[in-house]
Parts: sequence; C-alpha cells; structure tokens
Amino acid sequence: MQEAAPVIVIALMVVIFSVSYASIVMINKRGDEAVQGIVRGEPISLRTRRMVLLTHYLPLASFLAGFLFIMSAGLFAVGKQFSGGPAGAVAYMGAVLCATGAVTWIALGGAWVVHTLVVLREAERDPG
Repeated sequence: MQEAAPVIVIALMVVIFSVSYASIVMINKRGDEAVQGIVRGEPISLRTRRMVLLTHYLPLASFLAGFLFIMSAGLFAVGKQFSGGPAGAVAYMGAVLCATGAVTWIALGGAWVVHTLVVLREAERDPG
C-alpha cells in the first residue's frame, strides 16, 4: 500500500480540484446573475435576483465550503496514514489547502451575499 500512496494522494487531489473548480464556476455564475439581474440574456426581477442569491448561490457556496472542510479532514487522515513519507507530506499540504479554501469561501461567500443584498436594496430605491 505504501508504494501506491503517492498515486492515491495525487488522485484524491485531482478529484478534489475538479469538483471544486466546477463548483466555483457554477457558484460565480449564480452570484453574477443575482448582482446583474440577467439570466441567459434576459433581465430578471429583483425578487428573482434575491431568490437566486438565497436558493442558488448561498447553498452552493455553503456546499463548497463544507466539501472542502470534509476533504481537508480526509486528507489529514490520509497524511497521518502515510506519515513520514512524501505522500503524507503532500496529503498534509492538501489538507491545509482545502481548509484554507473552505475558510476563504465562508468569508468571501458571506461578503458576496452582503454585497448583493446592498446592490438589491439600492436597485429597489432607484428602479430607473
């Protein structure tokens, strides 16, 4: 098992990166739609923009943060299993990277929600 450890860790990192990247693209698209009020080239109402923020963007961003935290814990366990070797070191680095991503998504996701709510409030006051 020790011989396959580097391959296992690299495979885990590729899967985690792929899922995270695909999620980020989707999350950012929903966030942009909520702020800009345009979905597939068509304008959407303020109410729908708020719904996109609360029922699409927020759950997706929360999912990604949770996923990254869980992957961080998993990579930490893998690192512990292969401690002392290069696979363990890479797994620990991946765990730190995933935890950092989770914390970043919590902070930036929260900031984006606040920003979007401010934009929507301003749009309600000045519909023109």
